[in-house]
Amino acid sequence: MKWLKKVILDIVITIIIISTLFFKTLVLKVFLFIYTPIMLIGRILALTGMNIQKKGGAKAPDWFLHVLYCINVLVLVINRWWILAALWLVIWFLAFLYTKRSRKKPVIRKKRL
Repeated sequence: MKWLKKVILDIVITIIIISTLFFKTLVLKVFLFIYTPIMLIGRILALTGMNIQKKGGAKAPDWFLHVLYCINVLVLVINRWWILAALWLVIWFLAFLYTKRSRKKPVIRKKRL
């Protein structure tokens, strides 16, 4: 459960997105329009290998982030915020690619004599 500390921000963002179902305020929408591109840039940087986070420590299960991203996309579609839903779909896809790439084991080359 140490990985829970690493996904607190993702959980908070999902709660904020879910709250848009009940509170249709401009502040939440503006916040999401600012946060979403930042998240997208972070995912792109992580995929290209320029990740600024530490690699070590406990890692959240892959399924957990996929569930959060699925909830985010569904709620944004229900709200009919198509641009945000599309951006979160791209974020979800990049997260899938990142987890798929990180599961591959590095090839160990033997030294030639």
